Amino acid sequence: MVTKTESTLVSPTSTGSFDEEMQQRNMQQLFEKKRRRRESHNAVERRRRDNINDRINELATLLPDRDAVKANKGTILRKSVDHIRLLHDKLGEYQQRIQELESLMSMYRVRGDPGNSSQQQQQPSSSHPLSMSAAAAAAAAAAAAAATGDMPPPHSHIGPPHDPFRRDE
Repeated sequence: MVTKTESTLVSPTSTGSFDEEMQQRNMQQLFEKKRRRRESHNAVERRRRDNINDRINELATLLPDRDAVKANKGTILRKSVDHIRLLHDKLGEYQQRIQELESLMSMYRVRGDPGNSSQQQQQPSSSHPLSMSAAAAAAAAAAAAAATGDMPPPHSHIGPPHDPFRRDE
């Protein structure tokens, strides 16, 4: 015999509402998971945009045109590319000029004193202009300037250069 209280506890409708409640909890959990994932993605994307904007602003400060800081991103990027190309072209010109000066130096070495050739053979030769001695660099610069007509040929005095501030005692 079934009493009235037992029938309300074991009602077929109560199992259906329990399933609906579980399904609703699952839906809420899925919704929360999607929301957290979306927020995480938005934060990552915001950091990426901020990083790009910071680098573009930094590029603007490095440009010779000081008005570039006020320009839009596309203009800043275009001017940066133009400036890098200009610097690249100048670098090529300077490297070509270094090669010309080195060839002039080697030409003057061949024409130099026969007694000097033994000294030059003892010194290590390098193709880089900064690896030579200061005296050799000064001589090369003077010779190159004289050859190109930039300045008159150097005087042919021997000895250290005259120092107007030195007192001879």
